[in-house]
Amino acid sequence: MLEITINRFHNVNTLNIFSDASICGKSGNFFGCYGAIAVVQDTIIDQTYRLVSDTTNNNSEIKGIRAALDLALKYSNSYKYINIFSDSLTSINGLKSYIYGWEINKEDGLLYNKTNKLVSNQAIFVESFRMLHELKKAPSIIRLWHQAGHIDNGFNSIIKGANVFRKSNSIVGNIDLNFIRYISAWNNHVDNNSRSMLRRNIKNDNNYHDGLIFTTEFGSLL
Repeated sequence: MLEITINRFHNVNTLNIFSDASICGKSGNFFGCYGAIAVVQDTIIDQTYRLVSDTTNNNSEIKGIRAALDLALKYSNSYKYINIFSDSLTSINGLKSYIYGWEINKEDGLLYNKTNKLVSNQAIFVESFRMLHELKKAPSIIRLWHQAGHIDNGFNSIIKGANVFRKSNSIVGNIDLNFIRYISAWNNHVDNNSRSMLRRNIKNDNNYHDGLIFTTEFGSLL
């Protein structure tokens, strides 16, 4: 039985990375800003924020996790434990479970899910999965966690956050409410910063150019 306590995450040997994203605009013309921050106890040691055009909520969220994985790779030899948090259940489940059910179509070389639908944002998922694969070679113990978004410090809101965390991460044991307060505060920090940056730069966005080339080499990782 896994018990989630604040002390397991709030210590000098543990790096916690929080990612989130914000978008605005009209259908077919969304702008976004995604971000990731690396935190040890109560101090931000590194952070990434980036503007992106022609996006969707899920597209920006998985890019935020990709940014978090990039930070994790940067510090993978410096901390015993690295935790990556996101309030996007679609993105977390995509990397932890869904991706193993996706199949490469021999005709177009693209990924399709079990219902034979083209997987959205697959290039970013593939690259993120590869980064996660590289992290498994590092001495750090890497974990991906889903958390509830927009949780304030009110008691009922914290209880909601604990229930979401328990269900989405299959936690059977107890969850320290101070842990929920801790991760919620940092999630809100990234969310607020990404919204603020997006508002300031909506007319001066930087297109997201990743240079990623999707290939069937991905199949060898499954």
